[in-house]
Amino acid sequence: MSNVRAFLKPFLTGGLIVLFFVQAACHGPERSPGDALLDGARQAFLDGRYGDAEHDYQTYLERFPKGTARLEAWQRLADISQDIRVSPRKAALLLETALLENAGNPAVQASLSLRAASLRLEGKDYDGATKQLTRVIALPGLDTGMLAKACRELAHARIQARDTAGALEAYTLCRTKVTDPGQRSQCDLSKARLLMQLDRLQEAEPILQELFADKRLPASVRGEAGFALGQLSEDGHDKKAARKYYEQVRDMYPNPLAVAQKLKYLK
Repeated sequence: MSNVRAFLKPFLTGGLIVLFFVQAACHGPERSPGDALLDGARQAFLDGRYGDAEHDYQTYLERFPKGTARLEAWQRLADISQDIRVSPRKAALLLETALLENAGNPAVQASLSLRAASLRLEGKDYDGATKQLTRVIALPGLDTGMLAKACRELAHARIQARDTAGALEAYTLCRTKVTDPGQRSQCDLSKARLLMQLDRLQEAEPILQELFADKRLPASVRGEAGFALGQLSEDGHDKKAARKYYEQVRDMYPNPLAVAQKLKYLK
């Protein structure tokens, strides 16, 4: 019997060693407390256990002031406040707190501020929205599309606050700061529409003429500008000019049926 044991000893020892490494490989490297907490928060969020997710993300922010996933935690807490708690004000406050931690990252700051501004608008806090959008516009090296969007949103905030002068200033600021013609054209088109609503037609017309004539711009922008010029011509009782504009934008205006109805009316 002792001879049998001696014979099997190398195999048994080797088997135990192999088993040890297999178990170690299965378990993998030990998770850090922060990563473990994040895993729990993420899974709870995916499972719809928002109270648990909220608790875990809050705990992560409290325990790990230098954690690499803090931005994710702030954003998920804002998601829960906005969509589950239906509290746009609290969601905005969470995002504005996250802003303080990302002062050196213009792209992240812009994204957070734009979302916070949208939430402020939802809560009818127009001055709060204006503050966030002004912050975005002042950021250095901002992407042109994001800059143009911030200017348009700023104008929208001022319109909601019944500050049309402030809205027009925002559109003018867009023209000054945004160099890309396509992005800038959206601001110009919105400005012209606002001027038309204010019955300042002599100011709106040259903006629309410039947009309509610029073949670098998207067809939809040129189509909307031409359609607006047709409306101005109608208002001025110049049916011939109105028909000409409508015929020119027949294939450019986003709503061809509206153009067809205008032309039918002007026959």
